[in-house]
Amino acid sequence: MLQKFGLYDFLANLIPGLAFLWALSWLAQFFGHTPIIPISGWIGDASVLIAWAYIVGLLIQGVAQGVVERIVLAATGGFPSARWLIDGGEGFTEEHRRQLKDAIHDYFAEPVEPKNPKDADEKTIQNLRLRRYQELFYLCYNLVDQKKLSDRPLAFNAHYGLFRALLTFSLTLLIVYGSALLWKWNAIAQREVKS
Repeated sequence: MLQKFGLYDFLANLIPGLAFLWALSWLAQFFGHTPIIPISGWIGDASVLIAWAYIVGLLIQGVAQGVVERIVLAATGGFPSARWLIDGGEGFTEEHRRQLKDAIHDYFAEPVEPKNPKDADEKTIQNLRLRRYQELFYLCYNLVDQKKLSDRPLAFNAHYGLFRALLTFSLTLLIVYGSALLWKWNAIAQREVKS
């Protein structure tokens, strides 16, 4: 079944793609080149821009999910939805954490805690907990989404995709802009040395 263009497509793909193309066009003009996608005001130009922006947004999401998200999760210790269930962790009080774990166990009839190997060290146990708690988050997330209990999962996912893409394209632009400035400064410095 073909899905309609939705909130996620708009926020997480089209908006970052448009912003990225605009930033690259501005950067090209800043360094004396023609814009990446010139807009003449014709409706066909706008259609082409939207199509390119969507494609660029999809590519940004691929890099964001495959590279940047992994780096951020490694640096922060995992998704907050998993970290907040760890006993003694931040985000929830101990009472709320216990109530949440009990409610998940009662509703899904699944164990909340992972099965730990006998010879596992503390780091392995922690990683198993994080993985299990993230699985439980997805169970809850999918339940709310499938039963249409709220539109929050859709909005949450769209905003998460938007911010992940914005972080990725900001880092990409920082690298591109920094490299272009270094190249420009190097060219200026070489001209000054020759004169």
